[in-house]
Amino acid sequence: MEADTVPKSWVNAARMRLPLPNGGTESLGSRIIELPQDPALATARDPKSAFIAYVPPGSVAKGEMLATTGGGKTISCTVCHGDGLKGFGNIPELAGQHPIYIARQLFGFKAGTSKSAAAQQMQKVAENLTTDDIVALAAYAASQAP
Repeated sequence: MEADTVPKSWVNAARMRLPLPNGGTESLGSRIIELPQDPALATARDPKSAFIAYVPPGSVAKGEMLATTGGGKTISCTVCHGDGLKGFGNIPELAGQHPIYIARQLFGFKAGTSKSAAAQQMQKVAENLTTDDIVALAAYAASQAP
């Protein structure tokens, strides 16, 4: 969900981000924030618990442009991950993944800290991406149907 503000939140002992019980909002900035739709279900680890991902306004459109064209900074994600980012063969599906997961992977590739099988190839893909680019790509991929 694109938004300028998000519910104020805190991180519990189990490292789960939850909305503050007293409510309130804060600026999202250039972050991705994921919060459970029903905190009680999420803290009980109910497998049907759903989450809402908040991303900055314009992120999905910018992410689509980057994913489909590379935006002059990188190659199109669709070259390897396929149309709709569905993946194929050894190439993973990105569509419908949690945006924080995708962002962490891209930051790891960019920083050279990822040691996955794809790290060497993906480091070159991510090296020119800014934080805002990574957030946008993650928002777009997450917005796509798996």
